[in-house]
Amino acid sequence: MLKDFLVKDVEIGKIKVGKRQRKYIGDISPLKKSLKDIGLINPIIVSEDMNLIAGYRRLLAAKELGWKTISARIIPLDYKDLFEDIEFYENYSRKNLFQEEIESVIKSKNERGKGFIKKIITKIFKLRK
Repeated sequence: MLKDFLVKDVEIGKIKVGKRQRKYIGDISPLKKSLKDIGLINPIIVSEDMNLIAGYRRLLAAKELGWKTISARIIPLDYKDLFEDIEFYENYSRKNLFQEEIESVIKSKNERGKGFIKKIITKIFKLRK
């Protein structure tokens, strides 16, 4: 599904970073080295109004390297319901989220009336298999 959306270079200065699910980004030096040596392997993901959905560590590393643009997959606002899910899956598959990060995601989804708890628990257990 995501592969169907446009990927293009966007100006880093135009990307807006809101509240993130992941609070602890860890050491980005290996990522910076990778970006410097071979470039960006996977594009970041932004909404069409340039809000970052996924790829915060890649964006930070690119900024620290002085990049002016970065490849980004652009997701139309019509798919807004997917934004948190995309961020969650990317973060969870990279490194287990801390308890407080998971609780924050669940709280946010439940406040929007999406009955998210059962859905997210099912997803977590499927990812761990």
